[in-house]
Amino acid sequence: MTALAQLPPGQTVDEDASRWIEEDPFAAYTHYRAALGDPFTLYRPGKPPRVFLSDPATIRELLLSRDRHLEGCGTSLYGKFIGETALPVLVGDEHRRMRQLITPTLVGQALQDRASAIRATAVEQLRLLRGRPAAPLIDVASQIATQIVTPMLFTPSDDATTARIHTALQSAMEAVHQARALRAAQRMTEAGPWMQRFQQHLAELDVVLLQEISRCRATTTATEPTVLARLIASPEHLTDQQIRDQLVTLLIGGANTVGSAIAMALYWVRRLPAVAERLTAELAALPQDASALTVGALPYLGAICDETLRIGSVTPTASARKVTTAFTALGYEFPAGTELIIAIHLAHRREQVFPDSEIFLPERFLGDRPSPTEYLPFGSGTRRCPGAALTDLEMRLILAEMVCTSGLELLGGEIPFQPVSYGASVALPSTVQVRIAG
Repeated sequence: MTALAQLPPGQTVDEDASRWIEEDPFAAYTHYRAALGDPFTLYRPGKPPRVFLSDPATIRELLLSRDRHLEGCGTSLYGKFIGETALPVLVGDEHRRMRQLITPTLVGQALQDRASAIRATAVEQLRLLRGRPAAPLIDVASQIATQIVTPMLFTPSDDATTARIHTALQSAMEAVHQARALRAAQRMTEAGPWMQRFQQHLAELDVVLLQEISRCRATTTATEPTVLARLIASPEHLTDQQIRDQLVTLLIGGANTVGSAIAMALYWVRRLPAVAERLTAELAALPQDASALTVGALPYLGAICDETLRIGSVTPTASARKVTTAFTALGYEFPAGTELIIAIHLAHRREQVFPDSEIFLPERFLGDRPSPTEYLPFGSGTRRCPGAALTDLEMRLILAEMVCTSGLELLGGEIPFQPVSYGASVALPSTVQVRIAG
């Protein structure tokens, strides 16, 4: 009998390689797949090996059909940010129960009921930009997304509280991203002060959120359609810290990932005249009183957003899953402790599924849709992002409003598409800016 190979072909990554993965994940993962095949293993000194998957059949065999052998690993970058009881960190029944509490307010009828408010928020935020100096597109898109997600999570006591939350959140995210980039470049002396700033801003955020949680415990009813209301009313009797961890996790996803995706979508529309012309015609054909849900259902608008998430792979990899019980599959042995990761960027570049994968072609999403193991911008299985439906609707409505906003200019958008590392995701560089003529 032929002995099984312990893990798929692999390579040890040193400090230089780790820094390359941090700074340019698209190029790094593409290199390793070309050199090692699919799946491939990266060995990190002192840490568990990581096996990267991008083939649909492999994803089904190693992840979806073996969920009982795996647990979530959380996120090393945002670990201190989101807390020890946040959804990405929880495992087993705890993860399932928390997900069941959070998800209903972000999907289905609850989300549809929010569609008009989402569009109104986008309109108002764009109005406030008119006549102001140009600003990085990623910052503008993230700010709009944050303004949209906050009232879905909880109802702040007043506008000043909302502003404090947004300022502390954005400042903490900027600080942790800067610290990560400096650490990857081995500039540890400079990274230290940024981590101190992160801790300061995080403490400021916690003060406000814990005050709001305490206030809402006394005033919120179980029927209020927010995540916080459901968490407070939970029979689990969640602590303030547990609730805080879920709110911060969703705030980060709502600001970071969604903002990056919206920015990339506008970039492509403005960069490709044929795409812009077809989208403009689709929007112009709507009646003046078209509802937000009608706008969100436009096929070409949706195809642009889908293609943006494919070619941009805002999150290059899904959250790691750790093998808890060793198993054998596909001719390999997977020992306990091994981490399995879907390489989303590589899955979205498979020519067998997406011909001419380096070209932005929304039309590929107007016909038959790829399967959930071929197109997976939000991950797959039990760890799929609970805010996927919200992100999709936000992208469509905000992009539509941006395209219809007179005087909106994109500056620096002539650069080739090459996103930069932005925390656990990727984003357009800050040199791509937007302004709205007064």
